[in-house]
Amino acid sequence: MGQWEAGVASGLSVRQVFTRIILPQALQITIPPLTSQFIPSREEFIDREA
Repeated sequence: MGQWEAGVASGLSVRQVFTRIILPQALQITIPPLTSQFIPSREEFIDREA
């Protein structure tokens, strides 16, 4: 909640706070686990085709 309040207090719009502060942090947290789940499933798919 602190980043949100700081963004609004610094004059950013709600949309700017979300796209410039909140979303990048969320992606930084969620992409590595999603990638580590995608790679094994991709390997299984390739093994089935061979």
